[in-house]
Amino acid sequence: MPTFDELQSLFLEREFRAIGLATTTGQVLQPATPITGGDQGLWDWFNQIPDTSQIMAPTGSEFFSAYSDMINSLIPGRNPLDPVAVAKKNLAAWGSNPPGWSIGYDTMTGLLAAAPTVSFPVTTPAPPASDFWGLWTESPAIDGIAGQFAAAALSMSLSFGHLLNFAPTPSSWYLSTAMATAYNNPGKNPWNPSSPISWNSTFGADGTMPRFVANLIVADQIAVTYTSQAEFDSDDQATIQANADSGLWPYYLDSTTASTSVSFDGDGHMTVSITTPAGVPIALAGTVLSAPAYLGLS
Repeated sequence: MPTFDELQSLFLEREFRAIGLATTTGQVLQPATPITGGDQGLWDWFNQIPDTSQIMAPTGSEFFSAYSDMINSLIPGRNPLDPVAVAKKNLAAWGSNPPGWSIGYDTMTGLLAAAPTVSFPVTTPAPPASDFWGLWTESPAIDGIAGQFAAAALSMSLSFGHLLNFAPTPSSWYLSTAMATAYNNPGKNPWNPSSPISWNSTFGADGTMPRFVANLIVADQIAVTYTSQAEFDSDDQATIQANADSGLWPYYLDSTTASTSVSFDGDGHMTVSITTPAGVPIALAGTVLSAPAYLGLS
């Protein structure tokens, strides 16, 4: 009998395949999140250092701060074209400005408006996963309602009015060759042996920059419809209806972002419809790369 985690794994496997995201590096946003705050609100997503979960969650470390600390601690070469020397000059020129990336919010929304439509079905079971919510926002995945929903037959259709793989690069504050030089030379020049900032404290498993957000999958005009063959009684129906505004599976979009309707037939079979308006970019997932992969070294 499939569990809710198995249902979620099935959905992510099918969704990632449809949108071209690798299951080994893709992370899902829970809940799917409207992108607000203009350029800086968008770039904040790429400035976070994510953890290793299947769900994108920041570690508290920031790319710009960790990168700046590392570059400022390195010993530059005497050649003016030395990548560390150039990186130090770039950071000094950037000054106290907040970190930016090559593409901003207005460009992203323009690209999204011209991006292709994508749709896909979900019908069969898949291997288990963990740490996901249940049927509604922040609900447990292992309880009577979630378990009943996951164990029953389900038919779903899903479409995106526009779907964009958004992958900007850091602005001039960042120099990939300087970071690659540091990564490729653990314990030796350009690392400063008298500095507390080391290769391990930077790129190690518990370092400040072990992983990076490489892209975000952004959609608008999301349309989801699914019907469950689970037979929900009147109490369960009332519970589901009461929690629908907080956001239902699979994206958990609340009533400020999406229109959600829930209905039940005479046998208690549930049909859910979720739609979002045009022009509201919603981040669904992203790719998280290890430091060597981000630098193109692996």
